[in-house]
Amino acid sequence: MSERPAPRVPRVLERAAAVAWRVLLVGAALVVLGLFLKKLTVLVLALFASLLTMTVLAPLAQWLRRRGWPKLAAAWGAYGAGLLVLIVAAVLVVPPFLAQVGDFSDAIREAIREARSWLRTGVLGLSPEVVQEAADEGAQNIRGQAGTLLGGVLAGTRVIVEVVVALVLAFVLTFFFLKDSDEITDAALGLVPPDRRDEFREIGSRVWTSVSGYVRGSAMIGLIDATLIGIGLILLGVPLALPLILLTFLGAFFPIVGAWTAGLAAAGIAAVTLGWQSGLIVAAISFGVQQVESNVLEPLVLGRTVDLHPAMILVVLTAGGILGGIFGALLAVPVSASIASVIAYYRGEPAPQKRKRASAAK
Repeated sequence: MSERPAPRVPRVLERAAAVAWRVLLVGAALVVLGLFLKKLTVLVLALFASLLTMTVLAPLAQWLRRRGWPKLAAAWGAYGAGLLVLIVAAVLVVPPFLAQVGDFSDAIREAIREARSWLRTGVLGLSPEVVQEAADEGAQNIRGQAGTLLGGVLAGTRVIVEVVVALVLAFVLTFFFLKDSDEITDAALGLVPPDRRDEFREIGSRVWTSVSGYVRGSAMIGLIDATLIGIGLILLGVPLALPLILLTFLGAFFPIVGAWTAGLAAAGIAAVTLGWQSGLIVAAISFGVQQVESNVLEPLVLGRTVDLHPAMILVVLTAGGILGGIFGALLAVPVSASIASVIAYYRGEPAPQKRKRASAAK
C-alpha cells in the first residue's frame, strides 16, 4: 500500500511564515537592543544631545575654518558661541522666573478661593459644608497616596540627576566632536570593509542631513512660534512670559504635541493670573500660530529634510513617549527620519539635496 503524499502548504502561508519568523527575530533583536540602551540612558542622552548640538555648531566651525581659522581655534569659537547663547538665555529666563514665581503661587491660591466661592454662590449653589467635605476628602486622598507621590518625587529626582550628568558629558563630547570630527569619521569608516566605505559614507551623509535639517528647521520654527506667542504674552502682561516663551521654543522639537502643550500651559497661566478672558485670548493666539506652523512653516522648513507624514509623526511620537517617556518622544522623530533616509538610499532614491535641485530646475 503506497503512502499518501503529505498535503502541500499553500504558497501564501509559506511566504507569510517565512516573513513572520524574520519579523519576530528582528523584533527580538530590537527589544534586546532597547533594554541594553536603557541601561546606558545617561550615555545615550549625552551622545544624542551632543550630536544635536553639533548640527548647529558644526556649520559655524566649518565656516570659521574656511575663513582661515586653525582647527582648534574654530572649534573653540563655535563652542564659545554656543555657551554664550546658553548663558544669555539663562540670564533672561531664570531671574524673572524666580521673581514672579511667588506672585504666581499667590494667584493660584486666589483662584482656588474664587473657585470655592463660586461653588457656594454660583449656579451649583453648594453649601459650605459640602464644599469643605469635598476639599477634606481630596486632601485625605492625597495623604493616602503619600507613598506613591514620594516614589514619584524620588524617580523625578533621579531623572534630574541623570539629565544633569548627561548634559555635563554632552558639553565635553561636543567640544571633541567639533575639534576631531574628521578623525572620528575616518576611524568609524575604518571599521567597515574598504569596498563598502563609500556606501556607508553616503548613508552617514544622508542621516546627518536629515537630523541636522530637523534640528535647524525645528529651531527656526520654534523661534518664530516663540516670537509671535511671546508678543501676545508680553502685551497682555502674563506672568512668567519669558519661561513660557522658552517652553514654546523647546516645544517645537516635539512636532504637533509640543506646540499644543506649550499653548495650553500659557493659556492656563493667563487664565489663573489675569482671568478667563485673557486665557481665551492666549489660547486663540496659540491656536492661530499653530495653524500657521502646521500648514505653512513645517511643510516649507521640514518638508524637504524630514520625509514623514504628519500622521506618521504622531504615531512615532506616541510610540516614543510610551517606550521612553519624554526622552523617547524627543528621539522619536529624528530617529525615524534617519531610518527613512536609509530606506530611501537602498530604494535608489536621490539624496534630499539632489531632489531639491531637481525640483528647482523644473
